[in-house]
Amino acid sequence: ADAFWSGKLVSEETRDRMLVPATLPDGKSTNYGLGWGMGQSESLGAHYNHSGGQAGTSTFLVHFYEAGIAVAVFSNVDGTAGAVREVATGLAQLAAENQGGND
Repeated sequence: ADAFWSGKLVSEETRDRMLVPATLPDGKSTNYGLGWGMGQSESLGAHYNHSGGQAGTSTFLVHFYEAGIAVAVFSNVDGTAGAVREVATGLAQLAAENQGGND
């Protein structure tokens, strides 16, 4: 997440273009940019996410940029996309609750 946001992975211009929500032919906006989903959490604020996988794997990366928290979860089990998303979001919540602590 740091490499993406700092301009090391892609240029800042490219990153910003990737995060613009797509517009459908009927003019409606989506919550998906170029490879990135977008959402809002009541407790952690705005976030970007990307999921993926292939045979035998499921992955999820979520970055709650306002909270300064990024979590990546990888599973070596098919069909676990929902669980992987829940684990990532839960870990982000735990990180937020423990920010500034030594635990």
